[in-house]
Amino acid sequence: MKNKNKNARKKRKPDRQKRKVSEMITRFAHDYISMGESLRGKQSFLNTACNAWNIALLPEDKRQTALDQCQKQYELINPEADDGQNLRHDMEILIQEKLRLFPEVKKTIVGAEITNTEGKDWIRVISTKSLSRE
Repeated sequence: MKNKNKNARKKRKPDRQKRKVSEMITRFAHDYISMGESLRGKQSFLNTACNAWNIALLPEDKRQTALDQCQKQYELINPEADDGQNLRHDMEILIQEKLRLFPEVKKTIVGAEITNTEGKDWIRVISTKSLSRE
């Protein structure tokens, strides 16, 4: 009986260790998300990090257009703010970090939420396999 259980465990063990997208987001954008002073602020930074992640999945020649659209949308939603260029700069850094750390991961982030339980922040991510975007 013991051998049977041992063999079953071996079969379930994947060839490559699978990581959760939420863990990858935390790794590549932890410092950025932590700049939020409240849970709402952290959620805003998380949303930006997820947008950057998804833009990183695009072919290189389409990323600048996507960044233009994000910056334009941000400036429309926040007409009093004059930091659209800062947002774009942050996203460019996040894109490079995603590509450096997880170039092989092609999952699109559909949604993400940060919550705080017992003084600790938790990130939940909903993702899907990326479709070809060429």
